Amino acid sequence: MEPIDFTPVHSAKLLPTDLARLVGVGRVSCSYWLNGYKQPHYLHHEKVKGIVDAIAKATESGLLPVPINTMRRERAHYIKQALAKVN
Repeated sequence: MEPIDFTPVHSAKLLPTDLARLVGVGRVSCSYWLNGYKQPHYLHHEKVKGIVDAIAKATESGLLPVPINTMRRERAHYIKQALAKVN
């Protein structure tokens, strides 16, 4: 299994909490992934890879990063809408 490159997540300025909500895992797990300590479990690998690819597409199309003035409770909704537009 090929390691996942999380550069698009960093480029989109997403937080571990943002990725955790998208994948459905804990924030700490995503923090380990984003900081290079671990890779996703093989059961999550394909889902995470798909989400990271969608994040890369959303960043390329200008939908991400999230605008600075977006309130915290609206952030998750904004990210999900941005990813839905590229899929």
